[in-house]
Amino acid sequence: MEKLYCLGNGPAMSFTPYMSKMANTLNRLLIPVTFVTWNRLTAEESSLDDPENVTVLKLMSTKETSNKFVLFFQYVIWMIKVFIFFMFKKDLKIICSRFENVFPIWCLSKFKKISYIYCDRDNLHSTYSWPLFIKFLLKKLETEIARGAKFHLIPGISRNFTGYNNIRVIPNLPDEKTLVESHSYFKSNRLSKLKSEYSKVVYINGWLKSTRGLLHVKNAILSDKCTDVLFIIAGGIDNDLSSIIKSRANCLYLGQVSNVIALSYYYISDVVVALYDPSIDINKVAEPNKWWDCALTKTPFVSNHGITTLSGFKKYGNFVCIDYDDEQSLCRLLENDFEMLASISKHPTTIDVQTWDKQFEVLILEFLR
Repeated sequence: MEKLYCLGNGPAMSFTPYMSKMANTLNRLLIPVTFVTWNRLTAEESSLDDPENVTVLKLMSTKETSNKFVLFFQYVIWMIKVFIFFMFKKDLKIICSRFENVFPIWCLSKFKKISYIYCDRDNLHSTYSWPLFIKFLLKKLETEIARGAKFHLIPGISRNFTGYNNIRVIPNLPDEKTLVESHSYFKSNRLSKLKSEYSKVVYINGWLKSTRGLLHVKNAILSDKCTDVLFIIAGGIDNDLSSIIKSRANCLYLGQVSNVIALSYYYISDVVVALYDPSIDINKVAEPNKWWDCALTKTPFVSNHGITTLSGFKKYGNFVCIDYDDEQSLCRLLENDFEMLASISKHPTTIDVQTWDKQFEVLILEFLR
């Protein structure tokens, strides 16, 4: 069997839920993988551990920066490093997640035998508000990159912008191992006791930034009418949100935690916040981990109008939509509309879908044949 590489970001392959379930699946199949990564150092050290099948190779390490010029330069350096690293290696099979990881591999594939999977979670041409000409060029480029992949893996059919036969769809479901371990963690750590002093538990997790309802969240936490609501927050946060959390007695910040721990808090949550700015094209067809985590843990969520893929999700989970343009809308929902929150109570049915790992197993075994 050829050596399998995976290109990604972070201090460990298990840094994101997506890559964590991939690592778990490869480990269960006894497939060793070298995770080649760009590690962006943060003030908060991560204690995430990978399965024993994963070897981490930190090809580049940088400090986090908000300077766009510096960040662009870092992206260029990273892609050059990836290109050089794989230039003289033979019989390559590579899993690439994100554009900056797949682009140098696609370039190499023009004059070198490489087989790669393009895990296209958020295509670049739709992720930002590019000028029309730049967006056109990026889409053309991403279409060619997708064409060259053995498999173009997307989280939902709404993300299919190529129409090629190599498209494979695996929804952003959790994997079975994480589901089992998260429920065990929930029970063994008696997390349900956190609900005893509060009328509602609101869970906020993931990539917390301005285009994912950050201002809505800050306003809700600061509301004096929400003091009987426990806000549980997990993931990376900015300094302003960190200060707000520290100033409020009804906030519990978990930090950067493993996928297992993050998922375990769904079981005690009355509602999960999953907001996406619909002015950004990729958000209009969002199909995030959070929705499926909610579906399999039977936890309702709050999202917002303007997301077309929500209509097809009604058969899997319960949710309510608010107005994203109104930054006080989440605040008002939690303050006043308890009847609406009650209407999205725990989903009563069992979801008949295969977990992510069962679906990815079929794909990876075909890829490695």
